[in-house]
Amino acid sequence: MEEALAPIGRFIMSLVRYLVVELIVDRLLYGVGFSVLKLVSLGTYPRSPVSQQMKNHCLFAGVATFTIAIVLIAVFNGFS
Repeated sequence: MEEALAPIGRFIMSLVRYLVVELIVDRLLYGVGFSVLKLVSLGTYPRSPVSQQMKNHCLFAGVATFTIAIVLIAVFNGFS
């Protein structure tokens, strides 16, 4: 019975991994980072077409923005 369920479990886990990486990292964090960089640089950075290095900068800016937002929420809500 385990031999029949193992491929189904692998498929479900690969689907979950794909959704997490594609939706959260690539779409959400990239979009937030792109918007933050556009706002901070007054629309000059990143330029089109976006290279892989600029995509990495956008992802980093998105991660940093979410990290700062979480820290600020924790501080203002009385995190001790």
